[in-house]
Amino acid sequence: DACRFDWTAISPAIFGALRFLDPACGCGNFLIIAYRELRALEIEVIRELRASAADPDTAEYLATDLSVVDVDQFSGIELGEFPARIAETALWMMDHIMNTRLSLEFGQTYVRIPLRTAPRIVHGDALELDWATVLPPADCAYVFGNPPFVSAKYQTSASPNGPRPLNREQAVVLGILTPPGP
Repeated sequence: DACRFDWTAISPAIFGALRFLDPACGCGNFLIIAYRELRALEIEVIRELRASAADPDTAEYLATDLSVVDVDQFSGIELGEFPARIAETALWMMDHIMNTRLSLEFGQTYVRIPLRTAPRIVHGDALELDWATVLPPADCAYVFGNPPFVSAKYQTSASPNGPRPLNREQAVVLGILTPPGP
């Protein structure tokens, strides 16, 4: 296939370096889908690496050694306490589903018990919270999601802080401003 992408040119470790933030995550749908798709891409790369290995010993890489995507790469901010806890739980459920898929794909049992990492879902107002306390801008690869509809409708000019613009760190993370030079 001349048009087929060469997955072997990608190291699965690159996926473990990515960090994601949804500043208005609700029940975590964007985070869950991003996690699922990143794990699916990681599985595809591992499959191709194993299939293209010239040395049979190399082909026997354990999928558990090559799988590096974990729920602690995903962060969110949510105004409601209950949806924030649902987002955490849903990410753990998707982690289990993708671990099962990895196990079935390679015929190796893959579990993450005891749980050593966790998604960082903060109960707070994304319009008031300094996002850098959730995920430092230097560590953040992607910010995605819907705008914070709920908290925005409660903001008025009479609110203690009133409607306010993004702070500098939020603007840098969103790419509106560039970070200061060295």
